[in-house]
Amino acid sequence: MITVRIKTVDLRRQLRRHPEVLNKVMKDKFMSEARLLVSSSGKIPGMVQVTPPFSEGVKGLRGKKQGESAVMRDVWKVYAPPGKTYDLLKAKNSYAAAAYWRAYKERNWKEMDRILNNILGVSLGKFDGGAEHMRRRNRRGSITGKPSVFIRTPGPVRSYIRKRQRNVGLLASSLPVAAGSKLGRINGVPAWVSRHTGRWGICDVLKGGSRVRLGLTRTAGADMQRRFNYVLSYRVKALQRQTPYIIRHAAKVAGLLR
Repeated sequence: MITVRIKTVDLRRQLRRHPEVLNKVMKDKFMSEARLLVSSSGKIPGMVQVTPPFSEGVKGLRGKKQGESAVMRDVWKVYAPPGKTYDLLKAKNSYAAAAYWRAYKERNWKEMDRILNNILGVSLGKFDGGAEHMRRRNRRGSITGKPSVFIRTPGPVRSYIRKRQRNVGLLASSLPVAAGSKLGRINGVPAWVSRHTGRWGICDVLKGGSRVRLGLTRTAGADMQRRFNYVLSYRVKALQRQTPYIIRHAAKVAGLLR
């Protein structure tokens, strides 16, 4: 391992006579770190790379597929199509399950409803456009528990799933959209994320570029704060490691070093 030690105390003292040089170098570096905090194409992730559907070890198109699979899985936890209902009935009464399936093939909704009420104590319903799915989402946006709507046919739910899957990457796009016009080009944002114009991001550059405020306008919960702290810790450590080199660069710009 190669270790480089740079004495910066004297350089800092000399640079006090050239504050404009050090300020510009530090602001440029700070803005660069802010962009990396939002998104990074390197090994150290930015917020985009840790925002769902991304997760530890899942990047790029795998993240998109993971998100789409999660949408499909959660929706089908809410709506039970005839095949799923048949399985639930069979676990209780195989004869009732067979009768239910015959009624389904005949599109006998009244008979299907009767069997459901007798065996499972629920009613046959029509697809509600996704209202029940949205109602049952928890703070993390996922679904737990058993189906609560027993539908006639699966077609409308499949269409709803495709519609919801097109939103995968929307939350992850919010910070890059907000930061792109303030911080400059943001790297490492996949096309399936950048296709969105996420509207929940906040990015303000304050005090002439010495401060940057990043956030989300909607409640993201403690989980997003945990992710932000995780990414921020990497960027702070990187900046601390690079500080001696930044000072040395500023000294060269000011003509204090060759």
